[in-house]
Amino acid sequence: VTMDVAGADPSVKSWTGLLTMGNARFVYASSDPRIATVAVDGSGAVRVVANANGYYGDTVISVYDTETHMEGRLVVTVRQQLYTDAGGWVSQPAAPKIAAAGNYSIALKSDSTVWSWGTAGSIAYPTQVTRTGTAPLTNIVDIAAGTATAAAVDAAGVVYTWGYNSSVVTTALPITSFGSQKVVKLASGNGFTLALTEQGTVWSWGTSNSNGQLGNGASTASTTPVRVRGAVGGSNERYQLDSVVAIAAGNATAAALRADGTIVVWGYNGYGQVGYGQTNADAGGASQLWNNKDLHMVVRAGAATDTTYDKYLRGATGVAVGDQSVIALLRSHGVYGWGANANGQLGTGAAAATVTLPAAAVLTWAADGDHAVRVSAYGARSLVTTGRGNLYAAGDNSKGVSALAQGAD
Repeated sequence: VTMDVAGADPSVKSWTGLLTMGNARFVYASSDPRIATVAVDGSGAVRVVANANGYYGDTVISVYDTETHMEGRLVVTVRQQLYTDAGGWVSQPAAPKIAAAGNYSIALKSDSTVWSWGTAGSIAYPTQVTRTGTAPLTNIVDIAAGTATAAAVDAAGVVYTWGYNSSVVTTALPITSFGSQKVVKLASGNGFTLALTEQGTVWSWGTSNSNGQLGNGASTASTTPVRVRGAVGGSNERYQLDSVVAIAAGNATAAALRADGTIVVWGYNGYGQVGYGQTNADAGGASQLWNNKDLHMVVRAGAATDTTYDKYLRGATGVAVGDQSVIALLRSHGVYGWGANANGQLGTGAAAATVTLPAAAVLTWAADGDHAVRVSAYGARSLVTTGRGNLYAAGDNSKGVSALAQGAD
């Protein structure tokens, strides 16, 4: 769902289709109330209201049924509206975003154009990305930066990529091999890219798949998009992973947040980042490649995670993947992490080589009455954004990154 915000005239979305949706048994929440809030009005309708303070970006609206324990998720994107010289508000086509990987960065502006700078071509200042010749890449709604390639998707669902592809590609090339499904979000790792469709399915492609990071049940590279597989075996078998609302990718591991509040992970599992209680060496000391996962696994609950009725981590509203670790935000605003933790990047207050099940991070910000609203990760570091706009970091501090970010405005 896309909403616009301008000055003191916020956009409002209402849902009234279900007679019981406003019943007290249902608990609604917004992962980032700065972006949009959710509440039930006097008529029982659920109302999502965009902020009136100029904030933009994504928030996850969740609903929890206290009787059945079932959950649902809806991602709301809030865009800016600008006041023109001619008078009146004009909606901007995109919510601004910055993505970075390796030694380059890309930026999506509110006018839906994309700019890049960094080592590719030794560009020291932002340069507009083109699709062919001098024709600019426009109408873009999301971007992603991988180790060697960058990607963007436009409002029609057409994906564009550029970067290293056996040779350097300096103009954005289109990809339309997603059947009849419309791509809305992207994520990139080391040599592979993920695409989330409007239908809640995930596609992947790339030159790196030796650890199963494409999630299609194979370990061979694919230069065209393939479907990330769903549950395998039994009556619940699904050909394609579905009901996904957010995706994330790291070095050789990928993750997806599903509408029911669970997280699934696939790919490299050398540090337990797949989240099912084992690493790829637990079967006998030496690394067992088969214990990496080329099909997704549902993340299990650790001993310290929020109450769960079936031993799986539930209630998630956000997920991020670092180099060898995963971090999640829950509906309760709790933060949990698993995988590599030698640099303390999980924020648990203690370093350990591997953490194979979700462990609770120390909520440093809680002492100030603050709460987590967003998580992100890169390399051996994890970042948490709070409701007051503060940024906290944990992990590798060899370059002073964590020290500068901890509690910064």
